[in-house]
Amino acid sequence: MSPALPGKYLREIVAKYDMTDIHSSPIPLPAGRKIYMNEEWNGDENLRNLYQQIAGSLNYAAHLRPEFMFSVSQLSCVMSCPTQENLSIARQVIKYIIGSLDLKITYCPDDPNDPLSEINNELMMFTDSDWATSVDTQCSCGCYVIMFAGADIAHRSKSHKSVMLSSAAAEYYEASEGCRELGYIRGILKDFYGAECPSTPTYFDN
Repeated sequence: MSPALPGKYLREIVAKYDMTDIHSSPIPLPAGRKIYMNEEWNGDENLRNLYQQIAGSLNYAAHLRPEFMFSVSQLSCVMSCPTQENLSIARQVIKYIIGSLDLKITYCPDDPNDPLSEINNELMMFTDSDWATSVDTQCSCGCYVIMFAGADIAHRSKSHKSVMLSSAAAEYYEASEGCRELGYIRGILKDFYGAECPSTPTYFDN
């Protein structure tokens, strides 16, 4: 992938939805903001089509920019019945993009002069989950990020498919989902290097 591609695609999103001259936002969504299914929808097909286009564009962009993956997963909760407020929230994410067009993931080689370089650049995984915070489904939302060479190589933020009975269950469920992805990546690295990878540190907060 060309280094210029992420910024180019993000600029196309800003231009496509006519937000080139809009002021930027420092964050994708306010802290703790949740989006829930709308019980009543006014049947505005034009609004729904526009919202789905924006959410789809942002969903692809989130593969390049993991910091707004959670925001995009929230937008996806109301794809079938968005409101004007939901559309404003989707535009808020684009406002964040405007102020961070040139940010990109950077991978770093080991630095022999840095005593922590080997630790920071090894394969590692972080996972986290809330517990039953979705008002309409009572499901939890979990995420993981897998790091290699000092930066993200795989990430996910998604609602769980079933209701967890405790915060510990939610944490372990997300850790198991992350370990599935981690096993796949370790297999790729084994084929590439021709040897088993050392044990992968996995961090989760329960």
